[in-house]
Amino acid sequence: MRTVVLQKGDLFEKDVKRIYESSFPKPERYQLDSLYERNLFLGFVEEEHLRGIAYLLYDTKALFLLYLAVDEQCRGKGYGGKIMEWILDFAGKRCVFLNVEEPDDTSFNQEERERRIRFYERYGLKTTKIKLKDQDVTYVLMSEEKKWKSIPVKWSAMKLLRKLPKE
Repeated sequence: MRTVVLQKGDLFEKDVKRIYESSFPKPERYQLDSLYERNLFLGFVEEEHLRGIAYLLYDTKALFLLYLAVDEQCRGKGYGGKIMEWILDFAGKRCVFLNVEEPDDTSFNQEERERRIRFYERYGLKTTKIKLKDQDVTYVLMSEEKKWKSIPVKWSAMKLLRKLPKE
């Protein structure tokens, strides 16, 4: 699988939109055009087909994984794991952070929330006590435990996220 930097107007643009919109509910999405303009919007390609996407915000000490999505037809075939391994390798010594929806017995997607947490735990990320509320959804911050303790907590990907316009 090869990694490409996604650009507006490239040959994967329609697939990016399809994967993005089918993977994230509208309240969780930023304007797609704004993702092309900032930081690192990646496509993961095999046999000239887009298998997944990832959007990363990063600086010298930390990497915030805003989005990781796999094409619906490719889910359960190891692509998410391959993408996550690529991200961890790219992060190097940076601490990896991401948000997941907080498990909630009353939510319609409780099983999906728990499955996401287990997925990221397989790659060494742990839930923290830090929670973010965005509209009606509460998110839990996950990070690499060993690196988390060495990073000044003042660093916040949320500062970068505020620059991205919501849909």
